[in-house]
Amino acid sequence: MPSHVEAVFDIPQNRLSTPPAFYQDMRGYDDQQIRGVPRRTRLVGAGAGGYVLAYVYDHPQPQKDFTEQLRALYQHYTILDDDHILSKLLATDPALYSLLIEAVEPLRRAFGDKRLIYVRVQSSDEDTILKVTVRLPANFGNNPESALQTFDEEWWLNNCHRSSGALVFDYEMQNAV
Repeated sequence: MPSHVEAVFDIPQNRLSTPPAFYQDMRGYDDQQIRGVPRRTRLVGAGAGGYVLAYVYDHPQPQKDFTEQLRALYQHYTILDDDHILSKLLATDPALYSLLIEAVEPLRRAFGDKRLIYVRVQSSDEDTILKVTVRLPANFGNNPESALQTFDEEWWLNNCHRSSGALVFDYEMQNAV
């Protein structure tokens, strides 16, 4: 004879023989592999607990023709690399193109019109970045550090998060040794 507790809870269970369509089996999550190949590790911030790193993964990108984007960039920049190398970087980090186009006016306001602005891809074993360098004459009237700080404060600090750390702005003096 069942006890009183067993009798109260002796309710037929209507269990589904198969899990519903939205069911997600949580077993084996520790064994799953992340798809894509880790390309680089980025320092995204530092807090009270230490540094925070983000892993950026390369995923297969659809092939895209960057001829129009490169043509637009050539109107404002002197590109020091092969178009194929720059196209590959633009395919990996699509936000770089719009950042480069948007940066033209703030760079001109900070450093003056008619400055040569170079773009080059710099690669290491772990990382690839796009470096933008404003070439200044030796007799540049303003302090170049002050001009770079103006550019940073007026535009770059509000937009640098969009580059995922893959874009750097700097200057160089024309007759620097």
